[in-house]
Amino acid sequence: YIVFIHIFFLHLQGSTN
Repeated sequence: YIVFIHIFFLHLQGSTN
């Protein structure tokens, strides 16, 4: 589940970028 959160965070950061 850690990977899921990691990808979620990355996606969120990428979206705000």
